[in-house]
Amino acid sequence: MKLTTITDIQSLGTFESSFGTMYKFQYCLDDGTIGEANHKSNASPFKVGASVAYDITGTSPKGMSKLKIGKPESANFSPSQTTGATQTHSTASNAPKSQGNDRADGARNGLCLKLAVDILIASDTSINPTTIAQYAKMVKAGMDEFEGHNENPY
Repeated sequence: MKLTTITDIQSLGTFESSFGTMYKFQYCLDDGTIGEANHKSNASPFKVGASVAYDITGTSPKGMSKLKIGKPESANFSPSQTTGATQTHSTASNAPKSQGNDRADGARNGLCLKLAVDILIASDTSINPTTIAQYAKMVKAGMDEFEGHNENPY
C-alpha cells in the first residue's frame, strides 16, 4: 500500500448494494492520485489532512480509480483480506502536524487536481492519471501567474 495525505474529499452520492446503502466519495491525495471509495456511513471516515494508506483496486465506469483506503499502520494488509465493515480509519487528530505552508500547499494542490478533473469531465475528455496530472499542472501554473497580479481582471 502507498502512504499519502488526503487533500480533498467530495461526496458523490449513494447507491444500493447487497450491503445496503453505500455512500461514494472522491478522494484527492497529495501524491496526485484521485479516486473513489465507498463507505457505509454518509460522512467520510477520513478528514482532509489525514495520513492514509491506499491501494488502487480497479477503475470505475467513468475511468476514475477505485481506492481501498485505511490507516497508515494498516499498510501491510491486502485489500482482499479487509472489508469496509472491519477496516479502521484515520482521523484528523492523528494526521501529521504540518510545517510552514505545507497544509496550504496541499490544499492548493488538491484544488488544482479537483479543477483538472472538473475540466476533463466538462470537456468529455478521457480521464486517466496522466491527463489529470497534466491539467492540474496547467491549472497550478495559471494560479501561480495570476498571484503575481494585484489588480482584479474583471
